[in-house]
Amino acid sequence: MLVDTLISSRTKLKYLSFSNNPNIGDKGIEYLTNLLQKNRSITFLALPNTGMTDYGVRLLADVLCGVNDDSICPSLEKLHISFNKLITDQSIEALIQIIEQNQTLKLLSLQYCSLSDKVRRKLRKAVTKKKKKFSLSE
Repeated sequence: MLVDTLISSRTKLKYLSFSNNPNIGDKGIEYLTNLLQKNRSITFLALPNTGMTDYGVRLLADVLCGVNDDSICPSLEKLHISFNKLITDQSIEALIQIIEQNQTLKLLSLQYCSLSDKVRRKLRKAVTKKKKKFSLSE
């Protein structure tokens, strides 16, 4: 019943947090991305310490950066995916895609993920290129 309410296009859900649920993993992220395709009103998505991997980041990028700049999640302003140690340098392309292509996102939090200094520099460079105000929390 809760899921039916969440996916209803009439529900105006703004804040969604699955923080500190390390067993969610990529399977849960995949389920969440399906939910996001049906409920497009979320502005704040918190997924820290959910067991997400690079694959989960790719799934999020696919939802947040639609074809022809048509984001499936057009209202999202803040995305927190910190404390996911299985997010590694392999996520660089998906993370840059999120930063560069999503038009509404203003904050991306990546603290305590397994990203090298080289990748962090590339992410900061992508943020610098972005015209709008954008905050990268690392």
